[in-house]
Amino acid sequence: WFEKNGQCLDHIFTKYSTIPQAGQGAFSRRHLKKGDVVVTAPLMVSWGRDTYVLNETFLPHDAQRTQLLMNYQYTHPDSSVMFFPLSTALMINHNSKRMPGGSTPNAELKWSTWNKKSVYFLQRPLEDLKKEPYSTMVLDIVATRHIFPDEEVFIDYGEEWESAWKKHVKEFSSKAPCHGENPCFKSSKAINEMNDDKFNPLYFEWSDDHFTVCKPVEQVDSEDNIFLDPIVSDKNTSAESVSIRWDHVGFNLSIAGDIRTPCLITNANEEEEEFEVIYFLRLESDGIFHHVLRPVRHLKPNMIKFLSKPYKSDLFWNGAFRHEIKIPDAVFPQHWKDLLQDNDHP
Repeated sequence: WFEKNGQCLDHIFTKYSTIPQAGQGAFSRRHLKKGDVVVTAPLMVSWGRDTYVLNETFLPHDAQRTQLLMNYQYTHPDSSVMFFPLSTALMINHNSKRMPGGSTPNAELKWSTWNKKSVYFLQRPLEDLKKEPYSTMVLDIVATRHIFPDEEVFIDYGEEWESAWKKHVKEFSSKAPCHGENPCFKSSKAINEMNDDKFNPLYFEWSDDHFTVCKPVEQVDSEDNIFLDPIVSDKNTSAESVSIRWDHVGFNLSIAGDIRTPCLITNANEEEEEFEVIYFLRLESDGIFHHVLRPVRHLKPNMIKFLSKPYKSDLFWNGAFRHEIKIPDAVFPQHWKDLLQDNDHP
């Protein structure tokens, strides 16, 4: 049954692309002939580009609203249907002779003919596809010539994507990197590298871009808890020893739902490989959530991590590139182009 109905998914593997700054790419594991299916891609269907645009109400004014998932959507400029590949097909990069130093791609998109549902819905209007609750469409990435072992596989993302990319490169301007002790922008890469140098005191104080989280600890003496709520009359409304007020941003970050808790490093002993930290907690009592600080000593480095603040990672940088991948006109069904006006149809 598998020989008759199964599709090979291990023709390609991933490693760093041969294209500078492209990140990971897909490479052929073995020799593939012209017409061979390099990899097949079952598709998750969604509707409308607004699906991947976040509500600006919850974002800083300068944040990137379009989600990274947009870069992996296969679609057509004249259609509202979006397809996300559920296989390593999403690792295949763009190439074309239109690009400086580019070359003709060695693979192309085709609808799977072996998948009966794909064949059926290609003949049907989009309204019928919307009624289908499960993934139904399947694309094949097909070799356009012989592809040799360890050769990178490329497809053409379309002229619209390419024009957008060239514009992005031309107008690209990165934020100022960090130099010395001056406050500066910390990229996601820089913050990740901070975790290789956790005892550096320059990282202990939170910046505009990063904060600290700690894993939960057991058997902590609750008598050490410091209540900061103004509504708790017999407790202080600030912890003067660590200069933390009840309205510290750490209590808002703790609502994020991560098992790790926002914490602040107050002291470190690199020789003993231990930290003293303050946990930011919101504890419920009689239906009321209280802002509580919990001092913890002798915390090991593996319990602590530096992270980007919410909406401050590179994913939300407003200079980040976002654009969908085009399914070619010759492949995309004309009757699926629901964004065309009636007088635009050929």
